[in-house]
Amino acid sequence: MSTDQAVLLVGAVAALLAALGIYQGVRSRNIAQRSDKAAEHRWHSAIRPRPKVGFADPSQMFAPGPVVTINASNQGGAITSGLVVAHVRDRLYIGAIAMPAQAPTMSIALLPIAEPFPQSYWNGNMVSEIVAIYAVDVDGGMWECRNEVALDTTMPGPGTPAFFTWLEKIRARGQARELAISQASQRQPNSTIGKPNPQDVTEEDLVVRSRGSQFVTQLMFKTFARPGVRHIMSRGEHRIPSRLDIKRPEERTIRSTDLPITISGEHGAFAILAIVPGGFVIREENSAGEEIDAWLYFES
Repeated sequence: MSTDQAVLLVGAVAALLAALGIYQGVRSRNIAQRSDKAAEHRWHSAIRPRPKVGFADPSQMFAPGPVVTINASNQGGAITSGLVVAHVRDRLYIGAIAMPAQAPTMSIALLPIAEPFPQSYWNGNMVSEIVAIYAVDVDGGMWECRNEVALDTTMPGPGTPAFFTWLEKIRARGQARELAISQASQRQPNSTIGKPNPQDVTEEDLVVRSRGSQFVTQLMFKTFARPGVRHIMSRGEHRIPSRLDIKRPEERTIRSTDLPITISGEHGAFAILAIVPGGFVIREENSAGEEIDAWLYFES
């Protein structure tokens, strides 16, 4: 081997070693970055609040009152501060929430948001539900736990126009998420018995259509697979029905002493919980797109 060839060989080896060094450096940096991201993800998962909230007294879901009591527990990281917003018929209630990590159930009182209540927010649907759970974790991260969403801005001040806009977006996001989950579960084999839920259930299907006379009123609507309860009402009617007949999806004659009662349909089962002035209350979280034909009977 000549001197020139030896020099070239040494240079090639040096270049190869340098390239290997660069590759190892890049690879080590990528591994470290992935490790950092994984550690950050584990950290955020560990401190993420996971509150479970529900109405403590079912009777408070049927009519707005001076206070609404909820039960709250926390299966995740600590909630340093937060707010719970509940919707009872045509009123909103709000209350502060702060809980340690893995906290057992505790009661929280919610008070009505002061007027004026924007009429554009109230769409006429008699729904009682937890609308939003705003929580701040120990690292300052913000969450809307009702819909499992990480936030990058704080919740606007309660009662302000920005607050109602924010709340409307949160509610719409939650409804879209619930509908997507319901439709996805129906597309999975063996997920339900019967026909799959329709793919075109929209907010318009929440409308209750009514017709009838002084003594009998027919109500027609579709279920929507949403959590909480919904009041199915005959507008302007304040009498308590003496009897409720379900004509579809299966025929049932129901009186208050029969409740609660579960009715099965092609798209899941729903429960009738109570007969109230002007209508009745259902729980429909396991049914979407079921066409319901109900008749209310009133005494003379």
